[in-house]
Amino acid sequence: MKKVLLYIILIILFVYLYNSFYSNPPLFLKKKVAEEFFNDDPDFYFRNLTDIELRSMKYPPGEKGINMYIKDSINCLDEWNNDEKDILTKHCKEADKFLKNVKMEHFPNRLVANIKWKLVKVCGQKYEGAHPHTRMNMIFIPEDILKNKNELTRYLVHEKCHVFSRLYPAHMAVWIKENGFKIHKRLDEYPLRRNNPDVDGWVYIDPQGRETVALFTTPNPDRFEDVIYPGGFDRHETEHPNETLAYLLDSKVNDYFN
Repeated sequence: MKKVLLYIILIILFVYLYNSFYSNPPLFLKKKVAEEFFNDDPDFYFRNLTDIELRSMKYPPGEKGINMYIKDSINCLDEWNNDEKDILTKHCKEADKFLKNVKMEHFPNRLVANIKWKLVKVCGQKYEGAHPHTRMNMIFIPEDILKNKNELTRYLVHEKCHVFSRLYPAHMAVWIKENGFKIHKRLDEYPLRRNNPDVDGWVYIDPQGRETVALFTTPNPDRFEDVIYPGGFDRHETEHPNETLAYLLDSKVNDYFN
């Protein structure tokens, strides 16, 4: 009897330890690493900014404006503190739990869950208007969204989906095709385009026949947010199939945990 009880205790302990262990903790990137990334601009995001985009952010056109924006963006980078690391580790674990269990056709949920977290801290409004986003395999997290802990897991799911889209283009292409999107034109064929680091440089036609693109309303916009989406839909999720998938996923997060 004592042996049976001991076995039961050991099994319970094993299950507890197994469930407590997190095999994919986030990597918190140092400010210096992100600064070097900005200066190198390996994804050409800064160098691809148009004069219209620079104007909307109150920078002069051309290389001068780009260099000013890079400098201001570097000044927005910061180091993670221990409290922030604890918060994000908890919510990254929740995001991976959701991704391992969510069911969506043509979406390799477990593959996405196992992608390594690489997080960069951003402060202030200058860089990307303090919106979370991805570049290469990194997720840029504005410090302000850490205050909204009820939504943090949803943000992380959304951004990890964008990392997946970039790291696994063949898998993403399957989802795009099976959901009725078709390649239409290159994004740089649209003079009024607004670039987005989370998309792939292509404009698609969605199943309703609409172009998936964000266009400035004027060549002289007052704000970076002064855009429209063709088809009359003022919704960010219609900007690109990558955004459509990310929003479909993050919309399921709150129901999963409630």
